[in-house]
Amino acid sequence: MAPPKSSGRRKAASPENAPSPSSTTAESKRDTATTRRLKKRELDRRAQRLSRERTKSRIASLEKLVEDFQGKETDGQVKALAKSLQSVTKERDAALSLLRNLGFSINHHLSSQNVTSTDPTPASCGAKTENATFDNPTKASMDSLMGSVEPQLPDGANGIMPAQIASPNPLCLLQELDISQSSLSPPDAILSLPDDPIDNTLPDLFPADTIFDPIQPPEADLISPASMPGCGCHPSSQASESLNLWRFANEVLTPSHGLDRDEADFDEEWQDDIPVRAVVDGWPSIEAKLGRLPALWNKLRPIDDVVFHGCGKVERIAMLRLMHDLLLYHSEPSTERRAKIQPWYLERPSQAICHSYAINFFAWPGIRERFVFYQHTYCGNIFWRLFSSSLHMLWPYEFRDTYSLNVETGQFRITDAFKQRIDDINAWTMTEQIFEQWPEFYSDIPAFARLPRSLTFKTSKSPNADAEATPKEGQHAQVKSFSESSEILPLLT
Repeated sequence: MAPPKSSGRRKAASPENAPSPSSTTAESKRDTATTRRLKKRELDRRAQRLSRERTKSRIASLEKLVEDFQGKETDGQVKALAKSLQSVTKERDAALSLLRNLGFSINHHLSSQNVTSTDPTPASCGAKTENATFDNPTKASMDSLMGSVEPQLPDGANGIMPAQIASPNPLCLLQELDISQSSLSPPDAILSLPDDPIDNTLPDLFPADTIFDPIQPPEADLISPASMPGCGCHPSSQASESLNLWRFANEVLTPSHGLDRDEADFDEEWQDDIPVRAVVDGWPSIEAKLGRLPALWNKLRPIDDVVFHGCGKVERIAMLRLMHDLLLYHSEPSTERRAKIQPWYLERPSQAICHSYAINFFAWPGIRERFVFYQHTYCGNIFWRLFSSSLHMLWPYEFRDTYSLNVETGQFRITDAFKQRIDDINAWTMTEQIFEQWPEFYSDIPAFARLPRSLTFKTSKSPNADAEATPKEGQHAQVKSFSESSEILPLLT
């Protein structure tokens, strides 16, 4: 009989229950990735802890440094240094603004020269200057130097640039800030600022109201560039003279606000009648007829009474009408009003520079440009005395031929012939008195030459008659036609 099988014998391991090599490898990879993440987190926490400790240490060091400064501050040295820093920063900003405006002025001037060399005809020059876009390599280089920052020019109605452009004058900035040449460093030195953490922390550690005195804005002056003490138009000089006419003209003409459309239309409706009535019947007659003076004519009345009182009647009507057209366009710009202004009366490139507003009303472009750069040479009252006594409008007829009267409406009207004469720049002449004082005006203003009264016409024509009547080569055609009396010979007919 066979012995019974032992119940304690262990069964052989089944192949299905044995661990596979692939599962063992996957578990080991997971353990390795987890370990790496834990180590990275630990390193990040240590780095953040060290960074916070360094920041706290830096703050503590700065606070200690400030305490040392405050402890040693007995004579106001830090306050003086802070004020000096503010002054230098202000000069740096002004110099930067100066460079930007100089760059814009240079670009504008170069663009104008480019247009002039392309097409020399005045009509095309005027059109291209207003509407063309210029490609100039110098402009690109200047833009790169100045960071491509240019002042934005205001646009007039219907995309037309206004006649008056108020741009900062770089020369004005230098005079007003009194920046010495030594403080004007190269552009790199001006634009570079120290990057020191202590300097950047000072504004937070020292309250501005305890260190810096408030900066008071400079009083607005209508004369630009500002006049210096001793100049005829400087406010301190008003004690010696009762009134400086140049400052008076700028105070009166400078617009304080715009003109609403209804007021502009009313002003324009009477633009022929008012200058004639003011000269013929006096300014009070206008108020008696209309009840009040229109806004713009209210500005021109003191100019006529004070500045132009020495001019002739023909010249007064011409000046009032010319100035009113420009003043009306500045106050309420439109395409129609701009079309009434002659090309020679529109702004020159130099008038893009900040300048006194009254400069815009001179008839001669050369005089306007001369005043933009050298107005304080001519700002004394002697200029206006000679101006009013020397101004001569070439008008070959009598004064009564400058206007007509509508008997039905009772309104005066400037004749078409006189309007054409006003629109002719060659008709705006000066006598020799003003040229004796300032000979440089010969290149800017047509000269009125009165021939001797003993000179008369001959009945027989001599062989040299044509040569005598024709201006010599190189001689400026000073006048067109005029007839003061039968004894005055016109140079040109």
